[in-house]
Amino acid sequence: MKRLRQWWGQVVDALRLIDHRTLNAVRGRAIHLLLTGTDRDALNTLVEVVSRVSGLGVPPLPTRAQDTQNNPRKVVVSWGLDDLTDVQSVRDSVGRFRTVVVAVATADPRDSVCSKDPSVRDQPMDSADYSIEGTQRSLTAPGVLPRFRALDQLRRQNSSDLLEMSPADVLDPSGVLSSLADLLGSNGKRFRNSSVSGVQDLGDSRPNWHENTESIRRVASQIRLHPELEERAMHEGYASASSLVDEKLLTRPAKRGTIIAFHTPDAIYRNEAARLKKTLDRLDLSYRFVEVTPHENWVRTTLSKPSWISDLREELKGPLLYVDVDALVHEDPWPVLSRIDADAAAHVTPRGEFTSGTVLINDTEGARRLLARWQELAEARRDQDRGELEATGENGDQGLLREAVLEAEAAEETTFTFHRLPPNLTYIFDRIETTYLEGPVIIEHLQASRESSGHEKRLARRRERLRELDGGP
Repeated sequence: MKRLRQWWGQVVDALRLIDHRTLNAVRGRAIHLLLTGTDRDALNTLVEVVSRVSGLGVPPLPTRAQDTQNNPRKVVVSWGLDDLTDVQSVRDSVGRFRTVVVAVATADPRDSVCSKDPSVRDQPMDSADYSIEGTQRSLTAPGVLPRFRALDQLRRQNSSDLLEMSPADVLDPSGVLSSLADLLGSNGKRFRNSSVSGVQDLGDSRPNWHENTESIRRVASQIRLHPELEERAMHEGYASASSLVDEKLLTRPAKRGTIIAFHTPDAIYRNEAARLKKTLDRLDLSYRFVEVTPHENWVRTTLSKPSWISDLREELKGPLLYVDVDALVHEDPWPVLSRIDADAAAHVTPRGEFTSGTVLINDTEGARRLLARWQELAEARRDQDRGELEATGENGDQGLLREAVLEAEAAEETTFTFHRLPPNLTYIFDRIETTYLEGPVIIEHLQASRESSGHEKRLARRRERLRELDGGP
């Protein structure tokens, strides 16, 4: 069946290619205008300007270029941040039958890491390494620095099909249309004959980063983690941070906390605990491990996780980082975690799953309220279970963490804050959906549950990974 689907996909693609080439033979080669950027707000302003051009058919939401392959227009427009880091795929798909031209909206990268969006209330949308993208609002897309590296590649090609625009450029609608008309040549008549007005001022929605205390703190933490962010800003011609704000404001000491983990008394999980402790000792990290009594099955045992965490939250002071005991900590996580000004943080996958193998619980009342609600939901599910729950994370504590967080975020008068963690803090070596990884793996989960799950292929992959980590044959 898989081979049949592949064959049918090839047939559909071949027919599509014939249709486009036939159209091109009649009217001339089509144009694909890709609107993208290193900066979210500047791109949104650019899209707002271009959307005012009548009859152009600009999508109302971000759209990957590859998703427009069936569009028969002479000039097709798509827009979004992700395509900047994947221009080659754009050329390999729609570039077969359209001339691809790229308009890139840029800004000071330090402004870019302060970008906000109402859909994610408590966390900037962009970091130096990752950004929040997709309908599930997952921190898994390329961030500001990868976008600039992708722009560098386009610059090196010295292409006449590239147009860069600064925030000042995109705030001049007439200038935008004139530049796009020049870029499109004979296909740019629609831009030359259009006029736009009333475009929202980018400056009204986001001040310069050095004019706002919250933004200064944000930029200071990002530069501390990624010094290349400051280097990139200066490379692009922006003033140094130290010339814009007092250097004392750029210094933010890292907070450190305690890593906590739990394990049952069986040989498998005691061995996992010993391996994890070894990595923590190597990094000189503080930790507390607790041996717990298992329930009748794996799901019911995982449902006790929030109550175990709650007990340690009341006992210990400072930030707590819960880590599944079958994990390895490759690098010190606190330089990243100490920059998170939220009650709690966990990774959200591109599919919307809240993974609970790495959870930051800060020493706040908001974190305690989340733990209490998570525990309440878990105890209710365990009380209702009659042994029919399948052994999946969504049936266990993981699905209930998602419910507790979304419930707290949706409350009208909530003071609870939650941040999404990047995938290198909750990395699973054979997770197919981890298609983008920036920077080193900090925490890796080794899935000890595979030892008793009955999935032979998954178990074989786990054991092979353990041999790699142990340096064995």
